[in-house]
Amino acid sequence: MLVQKLAKRFVPLQDLQAEKLRGLARSAKTIRLSLGDLVFDMGDTSPYSYYLVEGELQLTTRDGSRLRLHADDEQAAYPVGNLLPRQMRARIHSETAKLLRIHRHDLERAMGRDPGTARQPGMAIHDLSGIPEDLLDLLDMPLFSRLPRANCLRLFEKFEAVSYRSGDVVIREGEPGRYFYLVRRGGCRVSRRSDGRAVELNRLRALDSFGESALITGQPRGATVTMDSDGELLRLGRRDFLDLLLQPLLSHTPADKALQLAESGRARIIDIRSERKYARGHLAGARSIPTYLLYLKRNSLSRQRHYIIHSDSSRQSRAAAFMLLQRGLKVSVLGRTGQLSTRTVLDALIRPGAQRTLCA
Repeated sequence: MLVQKLAKRFVPLQDLQAEKLRGLARSAKTIRLSLGDLVFDMGDTSPYSYYLVEGELQLTTRDGSRLRLHADDEQAAYPVGNLLPRQMRARIHSETAKLLRIHRHDLERAMGRDPGTARQPGMAIHDLSGIPEDLLDLLDMPLFSRLPRANCLRLFEKFEAVSYRSGDVVIREGEPGRYFYLVRRGGCRVSRRSDGRAVELNRLRALDSFGESALITGQPRGATVTMDSDGELLRLGRRDFLDLLLQPLLSHTPADKALQLAESGRARIIDIRSERKYARGHLAGARSIPTYLLYLKRNSLSRQRHYIIHSDSSRQSRAAAFMLLQRGLKVSVLGRTGQLSTRTVLDALIRPGAQRTLCA
């Protein structure tokens, strides 16, 4: 019962069906600890995943940096220091704290991964030799934490490190997209031309990523990214990005099921088409957030809800879904393509002046 109650808070528990959660409940335990108690130390290989339910932890990394994690923090939705062997030390930093402890083999089986057979030879969870230490943090990021470990290790092999000087242009607005980028060291400035001048849109720092939209949509780069310090980026070619990162993460919800989930309140359909297209006809209960607004509104979306992306462009649907996946949200694409292509979806459209309900 405990796991079922907490499932909506934690990744990937929120993706599991009730039957799988009941199976996990047999081995999951809650642990209550006091100020100063050690949860795990650096180098620890105990086969458990820990979620912070209540209280606060102090995390100490190998370079001596100290971070605090509170149960209400966004990052607390993920297992704490889940990489083995542990790359940090975790101690209780509040009077008391409660943690959920789950055997990671049970968790992987619940997710459909057999710990004894799912990984390729040489891809065991403990086999991290040769991976630069600064890249290990990627495995706890929302984007990579949902990937099978074998995919992550293959990605690390495919990433190419490129050094840049301050002022170098990494990608230029209007050019075709060739690579997906991760900032390994240094920082970048994102800008777009408007009325003949460059308008700054964002600043990127270590472990931030960029460049995926053009790879998914096939459209030219929508902004220019310039180094604002000396640094190093990791880049991944388009084919490897699509095969090793996008496809394993992306899921689809058939039209019939999407409409049922929306009607029951178990999911929210996000219509990323233009306001004018939305006004001409939209699915009942669908929320209109055009593509150009979705980036600005992504932080207001709840981790507790399943979002289904609806568009008249399969590539735009996939790009929007990937952006939300980077935030750790539960998201899928409507149908196999996201387009208004099935009779079920067309018949479910609410048009101006109509009184149609979702299941009419």
